[in-house]
Amino acid sequence: MSPFPKYIYVDITAPCEPVNRMDEDSSTEGNRGFMPWDLWKKIVDECSQYEDVILTPSWKGEPMLHPQFQEFMDYAISRLDERIRLTTDGTLISEKNKETLRNLTWITVNVNNDKGFENAVWLNKERYTVNDQYPYLTLAFTSDSEATKKYFNYIVGDPSQDFRGFDFVVYHYNLKEDSSYHDPYVGKTILIDPEGSVAFYLHPYHDNLETMTLADIWHQHDLDDSPDQVYHDCATRNRYGSQFYTPCNDYSKSTNCPKCDGILSQNAIFCLDCEKQDVRNKLISQIQEIPNSKILSGYKVFRISSTDFEVYKVEDLEEDDEGPYSDSDWNGTAHEIADYIQGVLTSDLDREEYSCSRCEALIKRNEELCMGCYEREGLEEMIADIAKITDRGTVSGAMVKRIGLTEFEIYNDQNVCKCSGNMQKVAEYVYFFYPY
Repeated sequence: MSPFPKYIYVDITAPCEPVNRMDEDSSTEGNRGFMPWDLWKKIVDECSQYEDVILTPSWKGEPMLHPQFQEFMDYAISRLDERIRLTTDGTLISEKNKETLRNLTWITVNVNNDKGFENAVWLNKERYTVNDQYPYLTLAFTSDSEATKKYFNYIVGDPSQDFRGFDFVVYHYNLKEDSSYHDPYVGKTILIDPEGSVAFYLHPYHDNLETMTLADIWHQHDLDDSPDQVYHDCATRNRYGSQFYTPCNDYSKSTNCPKCDGILSQNAIFCLDCEKQDVRNKLISQIQEIPNSKILSGYKVFRISSTDFEVYKVEDLEEDDEGPYSDSDWNGTAHEIADYIQGVLTSDLDREEYSCSRCEALIKRNEELCMGCYEREGLEEMIADIAKITDRGTVSGAMVKRIGLTEFEIYNDQNVCKCSGNMQKVAEYVYFFYPY
């Protein structure tokens, strides 16, 4: 680990529930928690003692919602200069805070709605009115999102849109199991929530800045994470559109197909690989039984020898219709013909769009809910189970103890307290992280 964290993400504004920041519109109202001034000042003052620290005052919450946002930024700029960076969805960029934003060196706007994008373009042009190169303004897009489809080609195709870079967030379920990823944030990064709780990269919340310094927290934990991470850390990094996932990775919540032992995302309702194999096996059996010809799944298959077949794409063709036919679409053994037909059928299915039954987000063919809705359902059920506990109880294998009207503690099987907080916080820990 480095002597002091290089990358520090501070959530000065917390959303009322865990959400994907790339999907959130910060202009909406809601009950939110704000970091107090004294805690912010403590963090900035300690960071100012180290030369290479980069402080980002944003994570799951929208930082510009904080009632003291401009004072927070002004103080951080005075102590850290260009080492303070901002990430926002852009919906609250306005004339009111334009001067504060101009004093920042780097701003990233997560493009997910019209208002945020329009404000980003406006702010980018505003710096030219004072002939200033700052702030460097970058845009972050989520792969497959409507905003990406709507705006990316427009920006790239317009040379007047002088943005300083682009960042893409890939949905974690599109990552392959063996996707290697050398992660520069491992052993260098922490997250601080509005109450001062501290989480290491890919680890749950451990300590609080109310009673400790960042340096003390950083050095008391001997983490052996390697920068050479694999799929589950890739999925972690992409989950909320950045390096952190609170409280830990979601790969541990994936499942194995009981039939082929392949890895499935936790919201999958069937295995695509098994589906393909089942279709293939059924076709092989049907093709081998053909005496002369037969229509299968929109194709007419002819036996041309004891082991070989020809297949033709046919539409509105009756069983006894013998042609005429053009050149065959494919020829070969029963296995080869089955592979061909199955491949075409699967390709046609995969080209269709499938939507989440709750929020209409795009999903895979073997899913009913997107990962966000799936996990919200799981968390809602877990919160309901925790709420029923009057003294002690077990939830998903974790021992839960009520210590107050709204506060709980989580213990592992060695009776070690692993997490404490309100129902939402302990539910997240149990759902995503327990027993680690």
